[in-house]
Amino acid sequence: MNINFIISIIAIFFAFIIPSVSYKIFFSSNNPFANKEKNIKSFFLPFIITVTIISSAVYPFVFDKYDFLHQFNFIEMIIPFLLGILLFLCNKNSHISKYFPIFLSFASLACSFAIPTETISAILPIPALCTRLIVFAACFLFSYLYRYTNLGGATLGTQSATIALGISVLGLIGAIPSFLGLLGMIICAACFSIMVATYPPANKSISDNDASCLGFIIFALLLWTAGEQAASCAAIFTLYFITDFIWALALRLTFIEQYSDIKENTSYRQALAQGISPQVATSFLCRAQILIIIFGSFQAYNSQPHSLLLISALVSIWLTFKMRNLSENNKTIKDLNKEVLEDLQARINSIKQYSNKEEDNQ
Repeated sequence: MNINFIISIIAIFFAFIIPSVSYKIFFSSNNPFANKEKNIKSFFLPFIITVTIISSAVYPFVFDKYDFLHQFNFIEMIIPFLLGILLFLCNKNSHISKYFPIFLSFASLACSFAIPTETISAILPIPALCTRLIVFAACFLFSYLYRYTNLGGATLGTQSATIALGISVLGLIGAIPSFLGLLGMIICAACFSIMVATYPPANKSISDNDASCLGFIIFALLLWTAGEQAASCAAIFTLYFITDFIWALALRLTFIEQYSDIKENTSYRQALAQGISPQVATSFLCRAQILIIIFGSFQAYNSQPHSLLLISALVSIWLTFKMRNLSENNKTIKDLNKEVLEDLQARINSIKQYSNKEEDNQ
C-alpha cells in the first residue's frame, strides 16, 4: 500500500478527532473553565491549531512540486494559517477585538502579497499588482461576510466542510494537485468536527469573528485552487453562500422593517421562521451543498471555463428559494416551483406597497 495514502488517512483521521475531543472537553460540564463566553471565543482555536500542525507534518512526505502548474511551497501554505492564529488572538483580546475588521484587512493584504507572482498571473490575465489588490478585496469581503453563514444549527460547519470537500474531490479526480486535495480533506475533517459539535439539537454558538477567521482559511484554500486553473470550480463551491447572502442583502435594501436584519433574511433563518425544525433545515442544506459539489466537479472536465458556472448560479438561486419554502412534508417539483413563484410575487407586492406608502408620505 502506498505510504502517502496511509499518511493521508492518518492525517484526516486526526484532523477530525483532535478538534472533536477539544470541543467535547470545552463544553463538558466538568470543565471548571466551561462558560458560554469562553467557549464562543475559543471555538476557532482547536480548528486552526490542528490544521496548521497536521498540514505542516504531512508536507515533507506528500508534497510534490512537479504536480503543481505554478509555484507553491511551505511558506505560501503556512502564512494563511499563521495569520489565522493571529486573527484569533486579536479576537480573544477584549480590548482590541472591536478593531477586528482592521486586523482582518491587514491579514488579507498580507495573504494577497504572499502569493508568488507566477500564481497571481494565472488567476487573472491583468497586471500582477491589480490582481493582488483584487485578491485582497475579495479575501477581506469573503472572510468578513462569512459570518452570515454562522446562523446556528451547524450551518457554519456545513458550509465550510462542503467547500473543502469539493476541493478535495478535485484533488481525487486529478483536476488540481493531490496535495491541495489533501489540504482540502484535512480542512474538511476539521470543519466536520465543528459541524458535529454544533449540529441540532446541540445548543452551541460561535462568535461572528471566529466565523470570519474560518472564512479566511477557506478563502486561502479557494485561492490555492484558483491558482491551479480551477477558479471556476472554486467559484461554484461558494455559490450557495454568495447567492443566499445577495438575496438577504437585497431584502435588506428594500428598507422594509421586517427585512431589517440580514441574518434573519437568509434562507436558513427564513425556513426556521416558517416553523421548520433546525434538523430538517440543516439536512436540506447538506443535500444542497452536495449538489453544488457535483456541478463544481463536472466543471473540471468542461472545456468551457464558465458554462457550468452560470448553470450552477441558477441552481443555487433555486435552492435558496426552495429552502425559504421548505416543508416538513414531501412535495412535488411542480408544487415547490409554484410556492417559489408565489413567494416571489408576495415579496414584490410588499416592496410595491412600501414604495407607494413612501410616495404618499411625500
